[in-house]
Amino acid sequence: MISRKRVYSALSAACVSLAIFAGGCSGGGGTTAVTPNQPQAAAPGGSATQGDERMVQTLSVDNAAAKSVMSAVTGAAAYRLPLQGEPRQQISVGRAIRTGGIYDLAYYGGPYLTSSTSYNIYVNCAGTCWGSTSPGTSLGRLASSTFVHVIDQYTGSTANGRYPYGGGYQVNYSTSGTLQDQDIYNIIHAVAVSVGTGYGKMYHVFLQSGVHQCSASAGGCYAQNGGYCAYHGNVNFGDIGHTIYSVEPYQNISGCSAPSGNVIDSTLSTLGHEYFEAITDPDVPNNVAWYNNTGGEIGDICRNSYGTVNLSGFNYNSQREYSNRVSACTFTQ
Repeated sequence: MISRKRVYSALSAACVSLAIFAGGCSGGGGTTAVTPNQPQAAAPGGSATQGDERMVQTLSVDNAAAKSVMSAVTGAAAYRLPLQGEPRQQISVGRAIRTGGIYDLAYYGGPYLTSSTSYNIYVNCAGTCWGSTSPGTSLGRLASSTFVHVIDQYTGSTANGRYPYGGGYQVNYSTSGTLQDQDIYNIIHAVAVSVGTGYGKMYHVFLQSGVHQCSASAGGCYAQNGGYCAYHGNVNFGDIGHTIYSVEPYQNISGCSAPSGNVIDSTLSTLGHEYFEAITDPDVPNNVAWYNNTGGEIGDICRNSYGTVNLSGFNYNSQREYSNRVSACTFTQ
């Protein structure tokens, strides 16, 4: 399943720096990494309503079950997205592997996802707390867009539809206190016990505005200095197995939001960051797949590179992702 083939770029080091921090470069034999603004099909984030969200089920989960679920966890790890302007999480991956560009991702031997279905878990809100377009609708557009094919070079497949959106689940859960890892695992477990686990499934947990959350696995707390905006991780449940997930607290806040200041854009941009990283490096930091010692994961390198991307006919202000093919942040292959 895992290919060790790496793609090298002909871009110069000077062009690489410009491409990453300014959004692209031209000349020197390279290709531009900036997708020109396309005609707007609708307002940023589209004009869809919550009716586009594929809600599967509503579950009520008892907070008291968290301790029992936690006792079944046999291993867990996570990798955080820090607040803008703060340093990325440092991990040890052994010796650096040199590739074509200073920020090019190298393959360190861990698993990656050749195909996987995403499921959104909305805590106490059926997708309506993140603007007029639900995160599930936005994720479905991303999954069927050309943008998602930036991943092809890392997974060795070019087929469409490899990372579809499977639907949303509402979980009713008390958030009166600070949610910890055991609460997140309790919420994910309640859905995954029937949907399934393994590398063919991803779960994305969304928390409403005002919900406080901390994670020992991710090393910090949401929206605090030294903490994070979001994170992706993996957890082994003794009863149902290895599970890939991400956590997205409310993103339209200082240090986490997209430049547009639009809640839909901010949510999708961070979700996309975690989605791309979970695909290319799901078992970080203990079994790293695609990583760069200087810049981090595919999304970390492009943390400050935003632009307008058209996803299935709808424009979003979103973060780009890193491509070894052009040694730059891009919305295209």
